[in-house]
Amino acid sequence: MKKVLHKIIPFLVSMLLLGTLFFVMRGSIPSIIATLKAAHRGYFILAAVIFMWTGLILGCRLNLLLNAQGINLGPKTSIALVYIGYFFNNFLPTAIGGDIVKAYYASKTTHKKIEAVSAVIVDRFLGLISYAALAMIATIALGSQLDNPNIKWSVIVIGTVIAMLALFFANPGFAKKLTFLSRILIFDYVRHKAAQIYYSINSYAGKKETILKTMGLSVLLQLSAITAIYILLLSIDAHIKFVLVLLFMPIIGIISMIPSVNGLGVREGAVVLLFGPIIGREKAFALSILFLAILFIMGMMGGLVYIFLRNRFKLNISEITDFEETSDV
Repeated sequence: MKKVLHKIIPFLVSMLLLGTLFFVMRGSIPSIIATLKAAHRGYFILAAVIFMWTGLILGCRLNLLLNAQGINLGPKTSIALVYIGYFFNNFLPTAIGGDIVKAYYASKTTHKKIEAVSAVIVDRFLGLISYAALAMIATIALGSQLDNPNIKWSVIVIGTVIAMLALFFANPGFAKKLTFLSRILIFDYVRHKAAQIYYSINSYAGKKETILKTMGLSVLLQLSAITAIYILLLSIDAHIKFVLVLLFMPIIGIISMIPSVNGLGVREGAVVLLFGPIIGREKAFALSILFLAILFIMGMMGGLVYIFLRNRFKLNISEITDFEETSDV
């Protein structure tokens, strides 16, 4: 029953949100199609190329984190895994689906399951930290120009939660004060595994050079992706301050982690909600479609990488599913 719900709920969330979005926008469909047809192809291609570049950065970041745990896959393999992860994101629940593939392959190759899982968790968490940092910088830069208190408080809450999580993983003393939460993990086996993953993650606290390098790559990654979104906005003749894109995209990225099919529906709704009041809902919806198109292109590239390297990356779907259920990445 749990397996069925795990698959059905993300699908229902995506379909419900997409259906609601299309229903709300039903009168604007012709305008949205016209906007997409008029989109500047050169800008779209440039944005797509920049997104491809972010995959290389992400692969380098993952490689550094795996190396710190004694898992030496090499930068080329790590980059290939990132793109294969994009491919699997279209089939596994939420935007985190590709992370399961990375952890599965790294653990299968090296037999270091705990270390592989912790490296992938830290990889994801560094992305969250850079999201929060850029959103905070944008909020401060906008100052009184940002007149929406809901967005301000959202950034503050997100930043506070991520800061508390960072303190939790970096400081065992602080974490021990929250041991009462372990009662949620009913079985001793689960508690033991969670403790192993925690201390593996905590080991990064003593690897300052790795953290500095990966944080630098994280900021470069997010700035590149945000620049690509800004170029997509230009492609549909939507003029907006870059600092607003710097503010909105981290929020959208975090919202997209809500259980769904690769963020589908959640991401598009967030784009319309945040960008709509400034550039109009029609252009905001068109932006979300162009963004989705690039994500699909990256997924197809990952599929090609998987096909050409299938003898090297022997990934068993049932094994990956079992790995996800036993690892809780």
